[in-house]
Amino acid sequence: KGVYNEDPPGFSFGNADTESADNKRDAMEEVQSASKRLRTELARSDLELQTFVEQLDRTEERIEERFQSLVSKKASIDETHGDSNATEDDLVEVNAGGKTIAA
Repeated sequence: KGVYNEDPPGFSFGNADTESADNKRDAMEEVQSASKRLRTELARSDLELQTFVEQLDRTEERIEERFQSLVSKKASIDETHGDSNATEDDLVEVNAGGKTIAA
């Protein structure tokens, strides 16, 4: 500004200290805003993940219940129609149209 009490027409020198403080304040507000958005998105993502894991847990429980049901059914069928002590090495004889097949 020199000898002038105000900026010459068409020029603006401004106050460097004020502009610097304003820029720092604006930058800090941007950082705080970005941080808030990040925390919000992280909370949303955590909730979505938690919901998905709960859904997987329920599905796992249903599969386990169905598996146990099938194991019980198999044991019941074994007890009714077969030898519950049978092994993979045991032979089974089947009469297929007059021919006996052992497998």
